[in-house]
Amino acid sequence: MSKTENLQLSRICVTLRAEDKRRRKNALEELDKLVFEMGTPMEVSNVAEVWETVHQNLVRTLSDQAEACRYSCIELLKKFLDILTPCDKNIIYIIPIATKRLGSQEIVESSEEVRLNFVSLLRLIVRKYKEYLPAYLDDFITILNKTVIDNYPSVKKESCSCISELAMAIPRHFYNRSENLIKPTLTNFKHQQYKVRVAAITTIGDIVQYGNNKTIEDVCTPMAERLFDQSGAVRMAVVQIAGRWLLELRDRYSWWHKLIPLLLTGLHDEIEAIRNSAGKLWETVGEQYISENDNDEKLKDKLDFLDQYSEHYPPNIARPNLGCRTIAQQNLSKLIGGIGKELGDWMADIRVRSAQLLCVLVLNVEQDVTQHIEKILPPMYRACNDEDKRVIVNVELAAEYMGYFVPPDIYCHLVLPTLEENPTSGHLRVFSAIIRGSDRKGLVPKLEKISSFLRQSHICRGKNYNYQEQILSCCKSLMSVCNEDCHISSQDLFTVIFTVLSLASDEKIRNDSIELLKELTVIEELTDIEELYKCHLESMLKLINGSPESWTIYSAEFLILQACLIHTGPVASQHLDLILPILKLTTAKDADPELRLKQFLLLSNYLMRRQVTLKMAENLSEFISSLLEEIIVPNLVWSAGRVAEAIRTAAVCCLCAALDESPNYSEDGTDETESQHSCESKRIRQTENKLSNIDLLQDKTDTEKEKDLENEENSKIENNKPSNELQLFPNSESFLKLFGEVMPILISLVDDNAKKTRLYSLRAICQIMRIGENLSCLSEEHVHQVYPVVLKRLDDGCDDVRYLAVKTLSIVWAAAPKNYDVVFSKSHVDALYTSTIVHLDDPEPKFQETMLEAMKPMVRLHPELLSQKIQNCRGNFRNQKSLEVLLKHAHDLLAGKL
Repeated sequence: MSKTENLQLSRICVTLRAEDKRRRKNALEELDKLVFEMGTPMEVSNVAEVWETVHQNLVRTLSDQAEACRYSCIELLKKFLDILTPCDKNIIYIIPIATKRLGSQEIVESSEEVRLNFVSLLRLIVRKYKEYLPAYLDDFITILNKTVIDNYPSVKKESCSCISELAMAIPRHFYNRSENLIKPTLTNFKHQQYKVRVAAITTIGDIVQYGNNKTIEDVCTPMAERLFDQSGAVRMAVVQIAGRWLLELRDRYSWWHKLIPLLLTGLHDEIEAIRNSAGKLWETVGEQYISENDNDEKLKDKLDFLDQYSEHYPPNIARPNLGCRTIAQQNLSKLIGGIGKELGDWMADIRVRSAQLLCVLVLNVEQDVTQHIEKILPPMYRACNDEDKRVIVNVELAAEYMGYFVPPDIYCHLVLPTLEENPTSGHLRVFSAIIRGSDRKGLVPKLEKISSFLRQSHICRGKNYNYQEQILSCCKSLMSVCNEDCHISSQDLFTVIFTVLSLASDEKIRNDSIELLKELTVIEELTDIEELYKCHLESMLKLINGSPESWTIYSAEFLILQACLIHTGPVASQHLDLILPILKLTTAKDADPELRLKQFLLLSNYLMRRQVTLKMAENLSEFISSLLEEIIVPNLVWSAGRVAEAIRTAAVCCLCAALDESPNYSEDGTDETESQHSCESKRIRQTENKLSNIDLLQDKTDTEKEKDLENEENSKIENNKPSNELQLFPNSESFLKLFGEVMPILISLVDDNAKKTRLYSLRAICQIMRIGENLSCLSEEHVHQVYPVVLKRLDDGCDDVRYLAVKTLSIVWAAAPKNYDVVFSKSHVDALYTSTIVHLDDPEPKFQETMLEAMKPMVRLHPELLSQKIQNCRGNFRNQKSLEVLLKHAHDLLAGKL
């Protein structure tokens, strides 16, 4: 250097010690211009001379009170150190000052920017002075321990980078001190800035890679937690570090059980790039394992003789290479316990990740999962009852994969006993999924064992929605895997599916059950579902035939009987010999009252569909006769109590259904809803709802909400049409026998306290009189026996009963024999006219019109007597118009005009 430059440098050194910070700052700027900003760059030897002159004064400025001076000083130091030939004396003063200002218990350096620049200077020293670093390692550890937990995010990131570079620069020396940096670096794993979290994860990767890898015990759990990070960059960092450790970490074989979950969890990440990266890394790990163990004879044999493609393997999934499968198989025993525990973790995300990891592991360990299945199944059962659908989906998928690799004879031995003890929907879901993945050849020999197990009462009669859904799923899995081989267990499968159909309270379950029955029909090569019922219904009825007297409305047997009558159409009528005894016991006096009520509702619906439901009955009249004599009539007899009243009303309703001449069918006589089983269920539920108002098991009174049902029943009488149904009474003798037994009871029930009982009793009287009229077997005595009690109902407190009484009166007298002796029976006709004519002056105009229309046919009985009665009492009536109409009608009859 020239003399001028030396003088200038001496002046700069003096100025650096000046009290005025501006002079010190200007001195630093002057030095920078002199050395680094001249037109021609200064040679390295000259820079070294300058450094020898100024470095002590320059380093002293690192502790300057002025922040600007300290910052400029660090910048100058970085320029000098970058150019100078590395030498220990260049940094001998810098490191202690840095330690004092950055590594003290309380950091001396207050400026965030200066701290950041200081760490940047340390990074430069690490890169340029590798061979001199061991002497200063303790100082670096002390500094970085503090700066990595700095409040300033940029300082954190710079410190992380510095730690990584330090670990790579002197790995042999760093090894013994690496543990000191673990805890402070881990504190950044939860920093709010994702870039800080990524930097911390990368740094942990280097600390473990180049330091003491026993620290994996401390870092794996925090790393695993970052797999739930919302930032994809953070999750990608975890996957890449885990893959790097699996490929490069010293003694990595000892830590596979810790590292495998970190990498394999990424295979189910939401971001495709992460999934692809994890997949490629795992594949590379497997390939490296094969190359590292090429002397292993067992591995060589597998490579030479095992086919990469398995005959029975999950579709659309690439099979992991042999190395991946071997690694997973060797470590499954260490992983399975943790997965089972985490499947029950309180955090949903952890449960999801564990379920996803289980899926991947099963695909990698393949047949080796068999020896651990007994341990992992219980947590899977519990997880399948999880509220989070993601957990259920992944556990179910893992179970399906198990089905591909675990032979049916083994999983049946393990699963069925657990189902026997305490079956839940989770048990069944796992079992269904395993079956779904099974090989047909292995499953068919176990088909009978599985189906007979499922048909057990305590297994297939669950009423919970999820449970029923999974029972059906088990059947569906068996049918989809075994197909036509299921014919050997068709009776058991039918029993299970039909039981679920019977007990289902949800429309979806009922529809799914019917669809499965249709599939079973195809498997058995039958023409339709009715043929299926013909094959299996008898055994179903025999199955429920034990102790009907102990049933309640919640008994599974009762619900199955109900389904038999609702869903099987005419097939049930082929087994009336089994059904009738059950009906007798469940409607007996000592049976459960609610059950008796339900049975009558069920019978009512069944009889209303009798043109279809009973068309296959061998002897319909005998069945109806037994039904009336042994079931319906005994329950019509009056007895005290609200319960008896409710059952009496239901029984008389059932009687009406049995005698109804016009069931609800289409014009061609077929049941319009027979092909829609769900509609049949809906129909019986609607009838139950209609009659629920007569459920006198609760202390209620009649209300206006019953009016809709009564109007409907009246409408059925109005719209009565000729019957083309099966004959209920083959001859007049059987009808007259019924008349003699039932009519006296109905006459008493017309005066019953329950409005609906009176209503149904009148309707039953109408039906009986119509049938008698059609058979032409009624005499004057029959008419005279019935009409007086009907006349009394014209004054009933319920308008609907009054209207129906008018119509009943018309039907009763229309059934009178053609040779009716008017002279001998004049008193009866007179009583009829006297009681009915009064109601022509009823306060309600509509009732007046109804009565007028009803009386017109009855005028024919004795027009002269009616005409005389009208003339005698005409002055007492307000409704002269109706009297005129009746009078004219009588005169026309007498004159022969009508």
